[in-house]
Amino acid sequence: MKRSLTITWIATFLLILPLTAVAQHNGSNPTGGVRHANADRTAVFAVLQPADAEAPEWGRVMVAAHQFTYGEMTELLCRVYELAPDTDYDLVFNGSYVAGTFTTDETGEGYLRLQARTWDDGESDDRNFPPIPEGMPALDELADAAVFMADTRSESALTGEFESMPDPPVGAIQPVFLERVRLVPMSDDYPQARGIARAARDSDDTQYFSTSASGLVDGEVYFVEVSGHLIGQATANTCGHAELEINDAPGTASGIPAGVPAVEDMDTVTWCAGPCQNGIVVLEGSFTGVNASSQYARGNTGHGGNDHGGGGGNGGGNGGGNGGGN
Repeated sequence: MKRSLTITWIATFLLILPLTAVAQHNGSNPTGGVRHANADRTAVFAVLQPADAEAPEWGRVMVAAHQFTYGEMTELLCRVYELAPDTDYDLVFNGSYVAGTFTTDETGEGYLRLQARTWDDGESDDRNFPPIPEGMPALDELADAAVFMADTRSESALTGEFESMPDPPVGAIQPVFLERVRLVPMSDDYPQARGIARAARDSDDTQYFSTSASGLVDGEVYFVEVSGHLIGQATANTCGHAELEINDAPGTASGIPAGVPAVEDMDTVTWCAGPCQNGIVVLEGSFTGVNASSQYARGNTGHGGNDHGGGGGNGGGNGGGNGGGN
């Protein structure tokens, strides 16, 4: 149970790094570099899923309210993946409240971050991000979230129900290393292929590696290598989506193979159609060894823009785009 909670917490941590940074950034001044004194956080989140369980689209949305000694700050963060490229989408709460609009990039990844601040003197301070529209329901009134193509309500691309997001329990295992990288197509035979890889280590010294890809061929088996070593195989489903998840937790059958470097030293990730020695290289991307968790602990949240690619945008960090961009 402890291990499964750890995996869930690490996945959530990857999503909410920017919000975690704000809560831990240290400051009596919300935009400066001193600690936020006496900050209490309440948060809710929703897992966004498509109606078709086999479809590759997915996402997460989180809303967090921070109570400080000098006022209140509310933040909204949403990340989605595998939607239609270069398309405008609306994020809608409770069926009618339009929280915001975002545009996906060429890979179908989208990012939205909004912020509201009100201080005890009644003034709204300058924000680091666009404002949350007026009329958003209170956190305890948020029931569900949906993502629609902008200006339409005929069919949602993603939906999910909000749940309370408690802080990790005292003594919970925490990620101490995190990195994500985007995987880009390498063959004209797979022009729509795209992917992401993630590497992590927790405070219990367990390593995690996961990678997923879309735009593949239904039923085809792909060989995944890390730093020139085979780490596993993945088979594409009917939607052309495949994924591989491995960790070396005690008692885990699918451990990280011998010869594969530690997560901090991993470099090139390669997906091949057939063994990589003689098969077609479909996707490739390289880790840099930059630790996202330590970046955010230093309050390195960057400025503006999408969270795509290693480090750009709002703190960057998420491979595959959202590190390679998530």
